[in-house]
Amino acid sequence: MKPYNTLFLSVLICTISLSCNEVKKSDKKEVAKIEQKKELHKVTFKIEGMTCQIGCAKIIQSKLLKTKGIKTAHVSFDKGLGEFTFDANQISKTNIINKINSIGNGDTYHATPTNDL
Repeated sequence: MKPYNTLFLSVLICTISLSCNEVKKSDKKEVAKIEQKKELHKVTFKIEGMTCQIGCAKIIQSKLLKTKGIKTAHVSFDKGLGEFTFDANQISKTNIINKINSIGNGDTYHATPTNDL
């Protein structure tokens, strides 16, 4: 009977130690999520070189929405502006400008920050 008690105690100790370890891992994941809090910013750029709403503005908007870190994008041909909400932990204003400027053949569009930043 004594070997069974020893075996049972060993299994119980292993189970408890493994379950405690799992709790510690989940706590670490929660801390990591808090530390990587989204830092959302909104920016408006003047975009030159667009010739229409469908062929230019919508293409720029579509490509930016597929870019990591961009949360919202609205490009208006009529206003010549692009408004973007982005996570500063994933992308910068400069990266957004470079992305816009590289669409097409690389010299079609030119984005610059507006004065109301």
